[in-house]
Amino acid sequence: MMVESDEEMEHHGLAANDFNARQSPGDEDMTSMQENHELAHDGMTDEEFAQLLQRQEYEASLRNLSSSTAASRNTSTRTGGTMVDLGGNSPVVTSLRDEQDEAYNRSLRLDQERQRQEELERQRQREEERQRQREEEERQRREEEKLRLRRQKASNLKQEPGETESSIAKVLIRLPDSTRLTRRFRYSDTIGDIFDYLEVTKDMDMENYVIVTTFPARRFSIEEHASMTLTLANLAEKQITLNIAEK
Repeated sequence: MMVESDEEMEHHGLAANDFNARQSPGDEDMTSMQENHELAHDGMTDEEFAQLLQRQEYEASLRNLSSSTAASRNTSTRTGGTMVDLGGNSPVVTSLRDEQDEAYNRSLRLDQERQRQEELERQRQREEERQRQREEEERQRREEEKLRLRRQKASNLKQEPGETESSIAKVLIRLPDSTRLTRRFRYSDTIGDIFDYLEVTKDMDMENYVIVTTFPARRFSIEEHASMTLTLANLAEKQITLNIAEK
């Protein structure tokens, strides 16, 4: 048979007293009820008086239970011989609250970092879209400028001289795709006139091409030789062959 220690017996006694206090009305409540009974019995039937007593005893029990519960919140609970403070400032509650706060703050930081990364990605995409728009606008501007210049060159393109005119050269032009063109140019016409003719009739961007003679091999570009006449370029011959090559 197990023998309880003095500490356990003391604990059991306190618990029993606390239980009895919660179950039974206090002395003051009993005295108050007795006084109320004597005052209230006059003019009541026995049944009404019994109901009044029952209600007063019930209300007194509720008051004692409420007082006992409030007091127990400010006391310590005995667990395994160790007193553990369950109040709001106890180490256990404080540690739990700190862990919850840290978990919340960690989750908040992760959400903030995720939102920051998402905003950076949206900014990058917006900048890429703006860059694409700028490049597209620039491309369209260049195309429109080329079209304008091509129309201008077409309106200013010199008429081909007649076969009976003097000082003309019959020029055979070989394109990169092996296409051959034949046209007459005056000796006073320029290398730029040949470039303009090819650009207008063959829709070629002549900035990307050069004119190459057969023998001796010489190269003429629109940037350097546009104003040079056939005479100055030593191309004032009855028949000449020119090759068009990519730069």
